[in-house]
Amino acid sequence: MEKWLVESRPLTGLKARTLDDLRALPPYRNQGVLLNTAQVHDLVDTKAAVFVDVRYPGEFATYHLANAINLPIRPTPTEQLKARIAQLPHQPIIAVCYDRRSCFFGEVLGLELDRAGYDYRGRYTVPDEYFIATPPRPYIQQWLAQSRKSYFGKASDLLAGSLTAIAGHLGLIIAILLLAIASRLAVLPISIKAERDQIVRARYRTR
Repeated sequence: MEKWLVESRPLTGLKARTLDDLRALPPYRNQGVLLNTAQVHDLVDTKAAVFVDVRYPGEFATYHLANAINLPIRPTPTEQLKARIAQLPHQPIIAVCYDRRSCFFGEVLGLELDRAGYDYRGRYTVPDEYFIATPPRPYIQQWLAQSRKSYFGKASDLLAGSLTAIAGHLGLIIAILLLAIASRLAVLPISIKAERDQIVRARYRTR
């Protein structure tokens, strides 16, 4: 078993005797900030913020936010922890919390980040709300685009594609002539009906 898995060092350098002593972290910037989902999306989208997950690797492997960095505070020896923190990107950092334990160690992470000069923005206690919609696959996008078109739009696309192919083989002039003929044929049923209606009306007027 690796050394960091059996590390039994105290949580702080202080002689903590009670839970209050254990949680008595010195104040630092954004220590009490609890970010909501809208704020987290804004930080990720506009500031390229990164998530740091302080849980054990096994918990992290079970589920974590996309692109989150696993930095288990409790089992990592002090010198390794400092080295790991020094490797973090210099971008706004959000500590992800899944339970009381990870929320507390997220607060410890914030202290270490602040001491190291990082831009710590606060803890995110509702990661289950965070969702990034992935774009559908190309063939699904194509199917959706086709299904949303009207019959007129589909017919126009078909006609345009056909005329483009004809123009490529027979020339632009012939393609235009064929378009004119096609448009006449398309309105021919309507023209015939209109003409028939006029004849019927004329018959009734002469009676």
